[in-house]
Amino acid sequence: SGGGGGGGGVEGEGGGGRGGGMVKVDLHVELGKLHVSLVNATPAELLQLCVYGLCCDFRRDLANALQPVLELSLSARHLQLDNQLLHASLPVVLAPTAAACRPAEGGRARAREAGEPVVQLFLRLNRMRGVDYFQKLELKLAPLSLMVEESLVLELHRFVAPLLGLPALADPAEGEATSREGWEWRLVAPAPRPLLERQVVVDLCTVSPLMFDVTLRASGQTRGSTPAGQLIAVALTLFGNIDAMPIRLKSYTMRRHLSDWSDFTERLASHYVLVASPHVLVLLASLNITGGVPGLLAALVGALAEPLRLGGALALGGSEDLAALNASLAELARKVVHLPSLLLYRVATAASALLSFATLSPSYIRTHALGVYASEVPIGVVDGASEGVAMLLDGIVGLGGVISKPYRGALKHGPRGFAKGLVQGALCVLRPPIGVLDLLTKTVEGLIHSPFLGVRRHLRQQQPFALHANRLVAPFNAEESRAYELLSLCSPAAPARGGRGGRAEFFQAQHPIEYRD
Repeated sequence: SGGGGGGGGVEGEGGGGRGGGMVKVDLHVELGKLHVSLVNATPAELLQLCVYGLCCDFRRDLANALQPVLELSLSARHLQLDNQLLHASLPVVLAPTAAACRPAEGGRARAREAGEPVVQLFLRLNRMRGVDYFQKLELKLAPLSLMVEESLVLELHRFVAPLLGLPALADPAEGEATSREGWEWRLVAPAPRPLLERQVVVDLCTVSPLMFDVTLRASGQTRGSTPAGQLIAVALTLFGNIDAMPIRLKSYTMRRHLSDWSDFTERLASHYVLVASPHVLVLLASLNITGGVPGLLAALVGALAEPLRLGGALALGGSEDLAALNASLAELARKVVHLPSLLLYRVATAASALLSFATLSPSYIRTHALGVYASEVPIGVVDGASEGVAMLLDGIVGLGGVISKPYRGALKHGPRGFAKGLVQGALCVLRPPIGVLDLLTKTVEGLIHSPFLGVRRHLRQQQPFALHANRLVAPFNAEESRAYELLSLCSPAAPARGGRGGRAEFFQAQHPIEYRD
């Protein structure tokens, strides 16, 4: 979808020879909004790119009959990439750090009316025979938040694997839908490279400082049937759960550069590899299993410095406003509650996820991860404690596996099944301690998202499309999409195409749905 307007002009250039027929182009395009979705073969929506306030100016001039000069200016006031998987724990992949999130069920984030755009790109290119001559190349990016979860990485891998012939990263979960027949993906043969690669000349190339707050979420879904696969899943859970790790890469400037395109890209990549290498220590200090103590201390010091500065200036007779001092003290009070709670939440969540691997039950690991990293966060201590009590009771009920698993194993496979069930049942004694950690996790999570602390999450611009079994993409309907999300929670035993159950599309095709608030 899009909206906006544009204008442009085309002026013919006469002349003969090889420059004849070239034209001047002056084009201006503005789009109020632009949404682009990536849909897989299920069909299901994976990603949606939302751009607001897109402005593009393109100009093609002629330095002479043989040297067209291209000038491009591109900017966007708001940019957001949404994770459109149902029940995603991180519903947004990329968004401006300081952008306001829309309310839970009302409205959508609007493009910022004032201030710098999120993305700005300007280039002036003079294309000669065999040479790309950049007189100016400039890129500016506002501070961004990058949030990636394991389930999205797996789905994107499944999307590109048939194209590139890549091996599977994870065993399919029980009841998981597979791609339907009828959609074929073919890898297009690459075009032959020219014998002589084009040269690139750069007068001035500047890239603004890159600032990202990175959040990673690994839930143990990348697993295999081998011990090596389980070890990889544990390693990902240990090192792949990070909240708001700051990555700050300094600006880059290149002047008077001459090489081919391969050398140019290698030089640019090597610069960012070198400046990013010290962030390995930042990564280790930001792991959730360690609580990310350095970042929390830095945030606390920053919250403490502001009231001290305002109070000192006010005591010396400065012009600082008393209301600003009160606001900074209120923010400090929130930080004093929020930061220790965040530390406890990170450590308890990581410990609970790691302890679940010790049960050696793939179905329990997956179910537990979906509960701990749920898409709907509790609001308030009471809401969080109620969810935590439910998970604690589930852990206590799971203790019955000490008796049930050996019994079921003996019925199915005799003495060998009894021995295997005995080991699995013994590991069920871990379920109650995991439930205690989950109770602590959910209670603290509710406190973190309580109205008092005012913590806002990045939320989607719109819910995932309700893609029906007829494989037709209909216009977006909020009520149908919300009903589709609720329906996907069902896991009945009714068979769908391919012999697998639990497909929301199957039930939408077979049963009438009436959704009400």
